[in-house]
Amino acid sequence: MRRRLGTLLLTSAIAAAAALATGAAQAQDAYPNQPIRLIVPFAPGGGNDVFARTVAPALGEALGQTIVVENRPGASGSVGAAAIGRALPADGYNVLLSEVSIHSVNAHLQKNLPYDAERDLRPVAKAGTYDYMLVVNPKVLAVSTLEELRQAIAQSPAGLTYGVPGIGTPHHLGMELLASKTGMKVSPVAYRGAAPAVQDLLSGQISLMLSDRAAVRNHIKAGSLRAIAVAGAQRVREFPTVPTIAESGVKDFAMESWFGFAVRSGTPESVVQKLAAAYQKVIAKPDIVERLREAGINVTYVGPEPFAAFVQAETARWGTLIKERGIRIE
Repeated sequence: MRRRLGTLLLTSAIAAAAALATGAAQAQDAYPNQPIRLIVPFAPGGGNDVFARTVAPALGEALGQTIVVENRPGASGSVGAAAIGRALPADGYNVLLSEVSIHSVNAHLQKNLPYDAERDLRPVAKAGTYDYMLVVNPKVLAVSTLEELRQAIAQSPAGLTYGVPGIGTPHHLGMELLASKTGMKVSPVAYRGAAPAVQDLLSGQISLMLSDRAAVRNHIKAGSLRAIAVAGAQRVREFPTVPTIAESGVKDFAMESWFGFAVRSGTPESVVQKLAAAYQKVIAKPDIVERLREAGINVTYVGPEPFAAFVQAETARWGTLIKERGIRIE
């Protein structure tokens, strides 16, 4: 009797476990069955926000659900990253529009981060990049090439200053990378955003800037700023005559600011794959690609595993530079 009872209990337990597993699998297969929140960890109006609001309708269409964009700015993206990585469920209904600082820079610069990117965030897809351009005010620096800029800096006893929208931003790290490869003596001046830095460049308060293309494109076209070189591996279509930094004599130089989607670690793999596949469908739409290109955003697609490997490589790369250059947030 006891043996039969034990057998019945074991059978019931196995059946219950199987039912739970089946239910979980069905829930994953049904994903998404409710609206999805896309968290932008920066203030409205920036490049990431523009990207999110441009792709959200098409992404929702691909997934069959509404995508709600929500801005959670603060602490170089840490507030939004912590919400996804630690506070919100690992169910795929809360997605982070992450970027290089959140994944690969903040941990090297900030103590007591409220999240651990490697442990808490699961990369889903690399979604795009921004072009960065080295620009000067031609009324302040009458130079047209990187070599002429290097000579002008060498002739300035105190070196020159350049603007950045915050320490540890791609604008800052890109210039530090350039300085490390060329020996240029330049010092950063930090601003609360790219716009005030560009304004001081236009007024001659600072000498140069490595800026995202969107922030300076109109000034380049108007002639109030001069583009010296492009930071990426290739020239940009909008300014085809401007050489890359590598073409200008700095061997193997290439940097880009990238962003992508991430979810909380522990999110079911089937959900991760569905999100990635949905975004891949979005960038097959030429009208969306062109709208983003006009906003200075280059769309791309790198799937979950290659993106995770890319994030690791970027984390090592920028960590090494930050250590070598002694960069820190005061």
